[in-house]
Amino acid sequence: MSQPFVNVPANTPEILSYNQQHDAIWLALIASLILISCAFMWFGWSAYARDRLSVALGRRQRLITPIYVFGFVVALCLLVLPIGYFLDIGLGSAWERPVPSFGDWLTGSLITAFGAGLLSALLVPLVYGAMKRAPSLWWAIVAVTAWVVAALGLQIDQMFVKPASANMRPLPDGPMRKAFEALAERCGVDRVPIFLTDDSGIGGTVHGVWPFSRIVLGEQTLNSPPGEQVTTFAHELKHYLFQDNWLALLTVAVILIALAALIHIIAKVFIWRFGKFLKLGSIYDLAAFPLLVSTALAGWTFLATPTLNLVQQHVEREATRFSFEITRDSNSDPQRLAREGDPLGLKEYYPFYRVFRASHPSAADNARLANSWRPWEEGEPGRYEDVCEPPVASAF
Repeated sequence: MSQPFVNVPANTPEILSYNQQHDAIWLALIASLILISCAFMWFGWSAYARDRLSVALGRRQRLITPIYVFGFVVALCLLVLPIGYFLDIGLGSAWERPVPSFGDWLTGSLITAFGAGLLSALLVPLVYGAMKRAPSLWWAIVAVTAWVVAALGLQIDQMFVKPASANMRPLPDGPMRKAFEALAERCGVDRVPIFLTDDSGIGGTVHGVWPFSRIVLGEQTLNSPPGEQVTTFAHELKHYLFQDNWLALLTVAVILIALAALIHIIAKVFIWRFGKFLKLGSIYDLAAFPLLVSTALAGWTFLATPTLNLVQQHVEREATRFSFEITRDSNSDPQRLAREGDPLGLKEYYPFYRVFRASHPSAADNARLANSWRPWEEGEPGRYEDVCEPPVASAF
């Protein structure tokens, strides 16, 4: 039986204006971080700070790196606070959106600045240690180590910290659990681990990687219409079956290694060309730290983030397609997206937002997919017909 086509949502002028202003301030913040780092090095302030610290600390040379890094990172964060204010409070106030009080915002910003400085002071000396021990391969060592630590930290957070902090518990027995398990059995899974959470920011997600992965649904999901509950579960079931979290982790690994190699190459070429003028002996010179910071910020923002976003958008689009196919319901999910979300959130992405800001397809993307991808109505095979058996009848 054919389902009616869904309306493709469009942006209002207000939605476009708000998001374009937000993007402009966000871009100004990133550009300021990069330019301030470059200026600190270009005008000789970095070499001056290195030399003054060396004289002041005398024999305690091991303290130079952590003190320099701490001071630089904290100063950098404090210098961009005015732009951060416009991003976090000024813009929201102008559009009559809820914003934190100035005191709360300032306290949080200062904690973030000094926390970033302290963390950098602890970790950056390890990076310089790797540089000294493996001058040609330090970038690979640092990238792989960072990936392993981040991946383990993420798994620990998802498997132990969040279950304790967000009241995560198994989905109780009942009609919805039976419907979810029937769906999973059609895809060859006897009993999929399904959990509920009180976290209001989660509609549905998959925590962990095989063999510890689990589907997590938000309480608000079970308060939605039955069709939306099933399509949300089906969407997450695709992530669970195909272990999409592994794809995300491997993508990040490739990005980190490529970015670290790029930083190494660019920094060496830059110092070869301008090192004498800037009083920089090599890439391993502490005074070159602002160069590493600016190169890393630019590479992560303009190369790594777009790559990761486009990969994630593809993965999420395929999960939605999978949901449509195995439920034969291409209406519930687009209707939910049209009803939920930020009133000033984009319904249709413009190119800048799609590349630099969005990790998921837009509501308009999902609506177009819902209208165009209905192979079962024409008796045509679907993309995932070999993964799951077709439904015999609707569960509702």
